[in-house]
Amino acid sequence: MAAGLPDSSTLVDARPMHAAIVSKYHRYLEEKDEISAKLDAWLEVWGPKGPKNGYIPVTESRSLDDELEDQRQRFYLTQEQISEAREANPMAEFGTDGPFTLMTMDEFKQFLSNTHTFAPATEGPTVIAAVRRLRTSGKSQFAFNGGDYSADAEKGYQSTTDSYTQTTQPMYQGNTGSNAGNTNANTNGGWNFGDPAAPAPAPAPVPATKKKSTTTDLKTSDTTTAGDSDSDSVDWSKSGCVNPPGLQGQCGSCWAFVSIGALEAAQCIANGDKKAPTYSEQQLVSCDTKDYGCNGGAPVYAMEYLRDNGVCTESSYPYTSMEGGTAAACAKTCTPTKSGITKIVQLKAGDEAALLSAVKTQPVIASVASNNVAWKQYMGGVITSCDTATVDHAVLIVGYDATTIKVKNSWGTDWGEDGYVRISRSPKNMGTCAVLTDMSYPKL
Repeated sequence: MAAGLPDSSTLVDARPMHAAIVSKYHRYLEEKDEISAKLDAWLEVWGPKGPKNGYIPVTESRSLDDELEDQRQRFYLTQEQISEAREANPMAEFGTDGPFTLMTMDEFKQFLSNTHTFAPATEGPTVIAAVRRLRTSGKSQFAFNGGDYSADAEKGYQSTTDSYTQTTQPMYQGNTGSNAGNTNANTNGGWNFGDPAAPAPAPAPVPATKKKSTTTDLKTSDTTTAGDSDSDSVDWSKSGCVNPPGLQGQCGSCWAFVSIGALEAAQCIANGDKKAPTYSEQQLVSCDTKDYGCNGGAPVYAMEYLRDNGVCTESSYPYTSMEGGTAAACAKTCTPTKSGITKIVQLKAGDEAALLSAVKTQPVIASVASNNVAWKQYMGGVITSCDTATVDHAVLIVGYDATTIKVKNSWGTDWGEDGYVRISRSPKNMGTCAVLTDMSYPKL
């Protein structure tokens, strides 16, 4: 036997199962025992909840030995990716203790499924063509006028004082349901949950035109604060007006989680409360017909739904789409209350100053490019660089300081810093991880 090669018994249950490991296979075999021990520790934590949350990829039928070997190789490849992420992000901590360690980058990309979508707005009737990215596609989820942002598309982003109002939704092609072309609004003046969200992507709705809102204002108070207005630091997550990060599971419902989180915080702050209410993400996933349930959505459309239809409590309409990644039919058993939303404000893309100014008053919805190792294996610290730029995930900006922005995620409290992540402030281009690309918040 040649010196330095593993003996034949090591090779019995080992062979390259991933193209990325072929060039590193000899080194993998040398570290296999160490990898096995680390994998066992990971499975003790994530094994019981991995399948239902989609953390352990389903592979073709194979023996238990082959399945374990596949998992060992996945673990090893993730370790290699973490080394590269550390070099690009010296202020952040990455590790294999998180939920997504056994996913390849392609699988993580599919898990994200580009569940955040844009809702371009226009001043007049001009419609900006938008093509929604499919779950299995490798192209950007929106192509304005056939490419990235064009000059015309940028006009769709209104100033910080502009707002969205009721949108007319075109009929879904191929939808044979009786309510295929419904909007969220109930023209009879009552609450209208609508039909269940479409299970497959459809043409993007027509952007909104302005009209006066009929929603009543909530009372306003200045007793709830997140920091000194004269300081350069804000953190709403410590005020009681931001509920703990939720867990969207296999459902592509980040858009629903951030919309509900933004409303909860806005109401708490406006009322001067010490504790945020807890509202239903499932109501949006199942009943908001402008968005696509577990196949993604636009927070702007979700906030329009909440403005026009009200919101149910989490206890009366609990989240059920965590497992399986499907949206259940819209239930009509809960009693919604008015959200108090009078308009939806969208900040100018790329304007960090506008974002920080808005966060001083309340948390702000944003989109990020999360399909990268930095987000996949993040454990703590500050992300300063993402190797992807296409936004694919909606999050809630809850604070900032002189150098960082604090983000509330919807991947559970076992991810990151108890469900939060900090990214570096950068006014260049669209910011770190493209966080300045698409920003909005509800105004009460």
